[in-house]
Amino acid sequence: RYSGRQIIDTIANLMNRDPVSAYRSFNTIGDIVPRSYEKFGKYANMVIEEDLFQKEVENIRSADVVVINGEGLTYSSHDRCTRGLFFIAYLAKKYLNTKCIMTNHTLDITDNDLYHMVENIYPMLDGVVFREPVSAKKHKELCSNYRVSADPGFYYDKQVGEEELYEDIQSDKVNIRPYSSQCFDPRRQYICVAGNSIYPTKSRYDVESYIHLCKRLQKVVPNILLVVSAESDEELLTPVAEQLGIDIVGLNTSIPHTISLVSNASVYIGGRYHPTIFAAKGGVPIIPFRANTHKIEGVLELLNLDIDIFDPFKIKDDLDSIIDLSEKYICDKSDFNHVGPRSKELANLSKENTSYLNELA
Repeated sequence: RYSGRQIIDTIANLMNRDPVSAYRSFNTIGDIVPRSYEKFGKYANMVIEEDLFQKEVENIRSADVVVINGEGLTYSSHDRCTRGLFFIAYLAKKYLNTKCIMTNHTLDITDNDLYHMVENIYPMLDGVVFREPVSAKKHKELCSNYRVSADPGFYYDKQVGEEELYEDIQSDKVNIRPYSSQCFDPRRQYICVAGNSIYPTKSRYDVESYIHLCKRLQKVVPNILLVVSAESDEELLTPVAEQLGIDIVGLNTSIPHTISLVSNASVYIGGRYHPTIFAAKGGVPIIPFRANTHKIEGVLELLNLDIDIFDPFKIKDDLDSIIDLSEKYICDKSDFNHVGPRSKELANLSKENTSYLNELA
């Protein structure tokens, strides 16, 4: 969208440099986020000596503590966000003498470069908080000062009542695109079907399998609600909604409305982390799909749920089992009676994410 000159002028303004100097510096560095731990020192020196990200550096230097909210981003060194989080931690601790914790995250190491980042940076940190126990079990040897918490999604308690939710949908306050002939009615029984973080590219989206799944589910409960958590989910699920004439919850839907819609469902099916938590808060039976990390295994362990996790690349093979479970849970959800109360316990556990700040104070 922008010319090379516009980009260089922008960089020059950020760096308080003339365009020629900025161009040379930018070309030398390329991407300021290093691709391996071995380059962290070199790139950190560039950041400090070249006055790159001066405002951010000053903010880190003047802060009492840097809190890095890792979420599901710590799994691959090929992901720029993953490397960026660890580079910020490295800068804060080794170069700017600022306390730093990495909190609320799932660690699922998939390559050697990430392993080297973790084994070198975790010991530097003032605190490491995992949001589920599987990460701790797999990687506890990499740090001695870790804690296990729960995602703050368990703590967040703003919801909308059923009647208010219905009125908000009727008045277009909720981003539900009605592909069906009728506007979605949350007062009727429905099944939520969510997307998945596991599909790496659009070419791997298994739209056909989701269409088969939703067709079969409509014979169990006519009302199906598709739930979107990312743009990739939009690309996966919108064709399903269009072809079958069912409704889809868009990305612009507020968190209270999304929690209310998912936690009010009769069954939840999917491989997204936070919608799984929202379902649990309402005691909704969960039929989980494997995700791009072990985060689904982790949240199920937190919930004391020993249930099958289905492969999202083999939906057609497992279709009968998924439908059988849906029918079972519609009639009897007693296997999940403990999930709502357990979610309240996890809301309290989620405070561990910020316990270091209380101790610091």
